[in-house]
Amino acid sequence: MLGLTRPWKLTLKSGSIHLQRSNRVFTYPLINLHEANLSGKSIHDVVKLQFYNEPSSIGLRGLARGDGQRLLDSLRVATAAALDPYEHCLLDWGQTLSRRLEIHRWLGVREWSAICLERNDALPIKDGPTLGSVLAGPWPRQILLEQPVVRGLSAAWVSTLIESTPDVTPAHVIAHNERLLLEEPRRYSDFFASVAASPLTEEQTAAAVCFEDRLLLVAAAGSGKTQTMVARAGYAVLSGQARPEEIVMLAFNKDAALELDERVKTRLLPAIEGADAITCTTFHSLALRIIGESTGRKPSVGSQLDKGQDIGVVAHILSQLIAESNSYRAMWFLYSIVLGHSAGEYEKAASDEAKPQLTITDPDAIITQRGEVVRSQEERIIADWLSLHGINYRYEATYPHPTADEHHRDYRPDFYYPEIDLYHEHFALDARGQPPARFKGYLDGVEWKRVLHHQHQTALFETTSYGLRQGDDLERLKAELSARGLNPVANANNLVNPTDPVEVPEFAKLARMFIIRYKGQMLNVDALRTSLDERPFPVRDRQFLNLFEPILERWNQRLADEGAVDYEDMLNQAAKHLENGEWQSPFRTIMVDEFQDTSPARANIIRGLAGENVTLAAVGDDFQSIYRFAGADIRNMTQFEQRFGKARTLYLTKTFRSPQSLNDLASAFVTRNPDQLNKSVFSANSASGPRVHFRAYAHGAAQSSLDDQLDKLAVQARKQHVSLSVFLLGRYKHDRPGNLSAIKRRHHGALDIRFLTVHASKGLEADYVFLLNVHNTELGFPMRRPEDELLGFVMPPDEAYEHAEERRLLYVAITRAKRQAVLVAEEGRISDFVFELSDLGMGAILDHRRLVEITPCPACEDGRLIPKITTRGESISCSQHPHCVYKPL
Repeated sequence: MLGLTRPWKLTLKSGSIHLQRSNRVFTYPLINLHEANLSGKSIHDVVKLQFYNEPSSIGLRGLARGDGQRLLDSLRVATAAALDPYEHCLLDWGQTLSRRLEIHRWLGVREWSAICLERNDALPIKDGPTLGSVLAGPWPRQILLEQPVVRGLSAAWVSTLIESTPDVTPAHVIAHNERLLLEEPRRYSDFFASVAASPLTEEQTAAAVCFEDRLLLVAAAGSGKTQTMVARAGYAVLSGQARPEEIVMLAFNKDAALELDERVKTRLLPAIEGADAITCTTFHSLALRIIGESTGRKPSVGSQLDKGQDIGVVAHILSQLIAESNSYRAMWFLYSIVLGHSAGEYEKAASDEAKPQLTITDPDAIITQRGEVVRSQEERIIADWLSLHGINYRYEATYPHPTADEHHRDYRPDFYYPEIDLYHEHFALDARGQPPARFKGYLDGVEWKRVLHHQHQTALFETTSYGLRQGDDLERLKAELSARGLNPVANANNLVNPTDPVEVPEFAKLARMFIIRYKGQMLNVDALRTSLDERPFPVRDRQFLNLFEPILERWNQRLADEGAVDYEDMLNQAAKHLENGEWQSPFRTIMVDEFQDTSPARANIIRGLAGENVTLAAVGDDFQSIYRFAGADIRNMTQFEQRFGKARTLYLTKTFRSPQSLNDLASAFVTRNPDQLNKSVFSANSASGPRVHFRAYAHGAAQSSLDDQLDKLAVQARKQHVSLSVFLLGRYKHDRPGNLSAIKRRHHGALDIRFLTVHASKGLEADYVFLLNVHNTELGFPMRRPEDELLGFVMPPDEAYEHAEERRLLYVAITRAKRQAVLVAEEGRISDFVFELSDLGMGAILDHRRLVEITPCPACEDGRLIPKITTRGESISCSQHPHCVYKPL
């Protein structure tokens, strides 16, 4: 603070403060005075002044007691006169806002921010501070509050008008919107009572009425989200939010879009003239419209996508490239024979080194092109590389010098090249030269081997896990062999009968899936190459990209030659036209169904449509996000505000499908993942008692067990003179019962039976659901067969919680049931998920005779303790026998 202790003089003149000190005069406009305070110092008063845009305050000292207050009073009168234009500006702004709030329409965040910015930007005095800047100061705010014209406003209004900011919606505006949530359902009660087969719930009506700029509607399974979307569209028209042609409802697939359109025609059109102008469409159909209207030429879908020809086209392109180019052919052989099969994560692949060597008949044996069993996938890659390049080697040949002692067995080097007398050790070491943590004493063994070669003057070549995965060690190996007189040249003829190579059709399927996800994530090859170092096996990724890029170029060229697009191009091109402002959207109200399944490309289209003065309602259920493999990014829903702007979140928690006990169990199961949005689900289904059951069957008895359960259900249906709908759900299509046709014929009239995959059942419902083969296997629940990590390269990041999507998939399966869900599995292969559901309240897991409880094996943890009948009677043993010999006492 600049304290004036020497003589000073203050004069109020022409709306300004003139402060004279010595021979200098400083002038400050009164409208710039933000703060004026009085403090007493012994027998003197001190007045402190702070001006707008001035870094330091000014202290006026030396005033006699009472003079400080008289000075402030004079400043107050003069400031009030200077603020007169601001007083009227504030009043005008308040009246404008008052008239806006009298309208029966939602006041959203963006509109409120625009009103605030308009107020803040008001400049009633040329070159003076804005109204918002003036109101920020305690001094002018206090004076404005004292003026009669402002005192005429209510206290709530004064707070709203003076203290509001664009980033904070004040209580007065919030109250206006909350009042609409109460009044509008009464005002349009007839509409909300008739827009669906039954009157809308309070939650559904609130979701229809809430027209915040960004609304996230989290809808539980079976909660009526479709009828809520239709009601929202109708309310938008009736309340003047939008005309029918300004409304679009975007669906994930064609069937969902047709259902929305049918509901509009049957429920809205009779009550609202022109309601059939509401657009119900898929993302792809809208994308074609955007492209066509932006360019003047609506593209067609590429012929290579007709009738499932896409994989065949990729296979043809790959075959052409192999035939046309020697260098491409060499890359293909290296991938097909050596690098085509995943070696997994470093920790897992390297851990195989510590396992005892298996026999060739063991299903887990790792077998080379020469038919040898090796200890790890990394050793298999080296061996197959040597075979492809025509290099003679011996695997784990006996070292010619005695080495066994009290601590070591006879030494058997990994590889030996007899023509050049060279030994080769492959060490499970990372970039820092360290083995996996579980390899106790491993580095001692590495040093022992090095010392042996030094003592016996034998040549040793070393590779490591890190060097092999980066690709450097294969190049080093090639250089070493060449320098010692061998000539490594890749040639498929070096392999008489290749073992399990990647064939063209298999690679074509992988490449086609890669194209879909690559385009869906809007990636480019160069960017992928820059991220290779973060990947678990860069040498394989690099080789794949070298093969993939020419395929992608020819794929795109075929489309260009036809003037066509593929489905991913549709979305990406449409998003680009929106981003560039080349298509003017007619839509003011946007609703998106199944928002949890939104991909990055779809998200870009949504952002492009949801511009200024456009409301966006995202409708979905993060509990049912099961399409990551197709590019869906659940974060679009769980991180909605960060990605789409400040939003309000509402919930549809009342389900009209599954009983309460089923919902409680399914919700408890899926929310073990803490990243799921937390919500409760309440059922309108009054059925009580346990509604999720488990049925075990004996080995080989899957069909007879299912037949027995369906027979009992059919008897029940016939007694009640009803036809019950039944879903037989499988994780995969191959879970379909072999006798399905016979089952349907036997129960015709009593049971309406359908087999579906769980993914295909989403959005559907049945009285009874049987989830088949809920096994603790690679293709069970959860799926344990790792997807090729190459596809993970072009997918949204995996979630931190283990098996997060598999958990949601089981949730979807269970919540298809209106009466009961039954999980079915062979008693020796029961999924961990089943035991988890048991712990959560489903009940004990019993054997196929319903007599003995099945529990996890405490020894191996992978197996289950099950009863077995032998010639000696009944006993309980682990299902993993003979690998696990545990028996309870």
